[in-house]
Amino acid sequence: MPSHAVTKSSHYVSVQQTSSVGGATSGSRYLSWSIGGKSHYFCSLQGILRILELVLVLIVLILARVGDGGNILHFGGADADFIGIGASVGLTFILLAFIVCHLVGHLPPTLLEVLINLVGAILLLTAGSLAISYHSPRYDRNYRDSQEGLALGVIAIIAGIVFAIDFLLSLRHMKISIK
Repeated sequence: MPSHAVTKSSHYVSVQQTSSVGGATSGSRYLSWSIGGKSHYFCSLQGILRILELVLVLIVLILARVGDGGNILHFGGADADFIGIGASVGLTFILLAFIVCHLVGHLPPTLLEVLINLVGAILLLTAGSLAISYHSPRYDRNYRDSQEGLALGVIAIIAGIVFAIDFLLSLRHMKISIK
């Protein structure tokens, strides 16, 4: 099938749309920025979301480790800590691996990225909700770590929302064929 691509560019921003002729039309559009005329991973929407995810997960990890005046800041009970710290550490390594793969030109499978985004969103939203539900009554009673715990929960929820947005955007690029 013949296909064509249309690119509209300004000095720094380009929008590309590809479509195929012959009955089926693909409206895949993506926004990318260029540095010195070269397209770069960190200048794409996916790259920006990855960096934002990594920064937020690192903030959650640092807050969980030293957020209570140099001591461990808990997400809640032992199970909540296991979910929060496990998700933070695991997602940090996975995000670093994805970024390195994109930088060296070896793209990870799209299905893997979609599933990691879904699992990351679920885990971080759960960990943030557990932290808020644990520290909210403690805030009312003026516990010393309650403000930091609420901040931990809110940042974990924000990170989960960013993962959910990345999940929804990455679904557009996934093509599944069942034979």
